[in-house]
Amino acid sequence: MVLKGTHGTCASFAEDIRNSGFSFGPGRRGKGVYFWGYSGANKEYATALAKAWWAQAKAIRKYDAASDQDCNVLHVDIKPEEGCLLDLEELVMKQTLLQFLNDIHKRSLPKDRASLTEKAYDLFVHMLEKQLNKKFDVIYTTVNPPKTDFWDKRDRFPGFDIIGMAPCYVVKNTGCIFLMQ
Repeated sequence: MVLKGTHGTCASFAEDIRNSGFSFGPGRRGKGVYFWGYSGANKEYATALAKAWWAQAKAIRKYDAASDQDCNVLHVDIKPEEGCLLDLEELVMKQTLLQFLNDIHKRSLPKDRASLTEKAYDLFVHMLEKQLNKKFDVIYTTVNPPKTDFWDKRDRFPGFDIIGMAPCYVVKNTGCIFLMQ
């Protein structure tokens, strides 16, 4: 199985990735390396998502320390081991996750909810891994795309505003990421 993804970042960070590989970071769906997922026909959309992500990150000054803050979109092949892709969008899995998140949020204070959700995703995956006695290399999920303010108007296409949540791969094993040239 080969999954396709894009990752938007600044040129300096892209160079670091080319030299040293990807590193884990926090995110909306737990720790990992995040890619906008696509299959053949969706490559344009995934590239536009990566560019918009870069623009949003630049606006909140994530690249201030970088010498070259220009946009770079990295295209990757993601090759998880057989049976090591967890699909959180599959209906039963999504409903199980929703119940798990609801149970956790009922016990938390409102101010803790954003970071709690990130931790809850990690905990949910960890519990599944323990229950199934396997490690997941990649999690397939969806996330909100960057705000429309950060999209280049040339990257918008008919239906852009109604697509909703965007496909995303959260890679937990960097050994299955292969950078395309």
